[in-house]
Amino acid sequence: MILVTGSTGTIGSHMVRLLAERGPPFRAMSRHERPGGVRADFDDPASLARAVADVDTVFLVTVPPCTYRGPWHCLDHGGAGGWRP
Repeated sequence: MILVTGSTGTIGSHMVRLLAERGPPFRAMSRHERPGGVRADFDDPASLARAVADVDTVFLVTVPPCTYRGPWHCLDHGGAGGWRP
């Protein structure tokens, strides 16, 4: 079973479409209820445990939570070195 995090985002939605076309079993994770998906949030360990049950592959296509210094702290541009947490 494959889990796609951020399944409603720009990249995740394309991943879900490709998986649906190709047929491997997958689960589409989102913070919001979606038909055929699983609701889970990185801030809710119990919901994550349900989301990863019987999963052997995860496509992590979302920005991990990082609110301790504000929502954009984890997306701090590192200059010539690129993006850094």
